[in-house]
Amino acid sequence: MSQPEKCPECGKSLEVRYSKKGKFLGCTGYPECRYTFDLGEEKEALKCPKCGKDLTERKGKYGNFLGCSGYPDCSFAFNYRFEKQDPLLCPVCKKELEIRTGKYGKFLGCSGFPECKYTYDLGTEEGLLKCPHCRKALFLREGKYGKFLGCSGYPECKFVYNFDKEDQEKIFCPECGKELAVKTSKYGKFLGCRGYPDCNYTFNIERLKKIESK
Repeated sequence: MSQPEKCPECGKSLEVRYSKKGKFLGCTGYPECRYTFDLGEEKEALKCPKCGKDLTERKGKYGNFLGCSGYPDCSFAFNYRFEKQDPLLCPVCKKELEIRTGKYGKFLGCSGFPECKYTYDLGTEEGLLKCPHCRKALFLREGKYGKFLGCSGYPECKFVYNFDKEDQEKIFCPECGKELAVKTSKYGKFLGCRGYPDCNYTFNIERLKKIESK
């Protein structure tokens, strides 16, 4: 099939865009028209800001993240849930990438938009704690009274979980589905699965605080 000059569905112009899978033509009538045409070109990889090697997708205790392919020689990692990280640069125009939120979740978008339309989908939230109301991911946040878990669906969903409050709605283990409880070890508070020792899932609150404060 030859490359179209106009959208065959609505007649509007097409423009070059990027997705996680590569380069494509998208209709300028989006979101009313969702026509796309795959240009069959592999997407340029994100580069490590420390050593210049490719970043690869990995899964950790706190969800998906981007890690340097040069590990263990280079330990750079990027997790959009944490603050104060080295910025990532757009592989197309070399401008800084920004964390943005779209209809389908978080993504990296070029700060050079609209001249540069590079994007990188940050993936699904599999393996993360889920909101008992809407099933979206729970993220660690900080308010007037300290750290808490808040629904990523806010403001539509206002569910919160406070680590110091006793009488509140339960949250459940993303691995086995059993209730999570606030526990204390010599390293501080953490969420532990009530299915232990059959399920060893934990969510280390104190460690995450240290990561965010770097």
